[in-house]
Amino acid sequence: MENGLRYACDFDGQGGASTIDWAEINTTIASSKTRWLHFLVEEPGTETWLRSESGLDPITCDALLAENTRPRVTQMDDGLLVILRGVNLNPAADPEDMVGIRILIQAERIISLRIRKLKTTEEIQGALEKGIGPKNSGDFIVHMVKGLTERMEPVIENIDDELGIIEENIFSSTGDQTPDNLASLRYTLISLIRYVSPQREALSALKSIKGSLLDDDQRQKISEAENTLLRYVEDMNAMRDRAIIIYDEIRTRLQERMGKTMYLLTVVTALLLPPSLIAGVLGINVGGMPGVNSPWAFSIVVTLILVLCGFELWLLKRLKWI
Repeated sequence: MENGLRYACDFDGQGGASTIDWAEINTTIASSKTRWLHFLVEEPGTETWLRSESGLDPITCDALLAENTRPRVTQMDDGLLVILRGVNLNPAADPEDMVGIRILIQAERIISLRIRKLKTTEEIQGALEKGIGPKNSGDFIVHMVKGLTERMEPVIENIDDELGIIEENIFSSTGDQTPDNLASLRYTLISLIRYVSPQREALSALKSIKGSLLDDDQRQKISEAENTLLRYVEDMNAMRDRAIIIYDEIRTRLQERMGKTMYLLTVVTALLLPPSLIAGVLGINVGGMPGVNSPWAFSIVVTLILVLCGFELWLLKRLKWI
């Protein structure tokens, strides 16, 4: 749709909604109803409508259309601006490449914008069609927060499971090979923590908003979601520390292996240095070399070298170098 509108409806106050089309989005909202308008940010018609027909302040429009967003809750002149993020569950996408949703809540109107598909908005639409969706603006926010939070859990649990498998393989063996997915897991954790932490702060600010937007039950549900996000952040911080420990263990094992190899090479070099010196001296092509005409000279030199190597081994063991 060139106008950017992806979904529009009027809540009936009972959990259901009646959909409306583009021609009706600027009509007067019926009493006791809430209108939800859901747009795609990248469509040119979205910015045109926001700036020329929505009646919103330019500053509010800029906030809704901003290219880069972080989770936050801000009281604007036009209403309450809520920016949240959810894990990316779109096909062939990385979960840590989180999807943002920008929401402006007014007395009788909700305007939301997204760039990529978000499962939670689709779930809310389906719930409204079944008559079990949000009844008002506060209920809408609760559904949004709950949906975004619940969809994070499987992703975090999957990371925990993968990390557990790596730990079991590393600490139950003597290998020093870094698992291929360890770096990607660390990157995923860093990316998730980057957005989940401010989202928890945003929910804390949201539940503290004064006014009639949220009732006590809705504030309690948002508070529970905030606590859940806090647990997610703590779990991910712990997983990040575990990943660092695994990496340090692998690096330590690799350094120990390299140290043993270098030590062995040093011992071999020390053993061969005197024989090499003797062979070098006897190998010079000048007159007067002893034993040139003796048939026993080679055997004597080889025996001398073997005795010298045996003495070196005894001395190194006596000094506890080997």
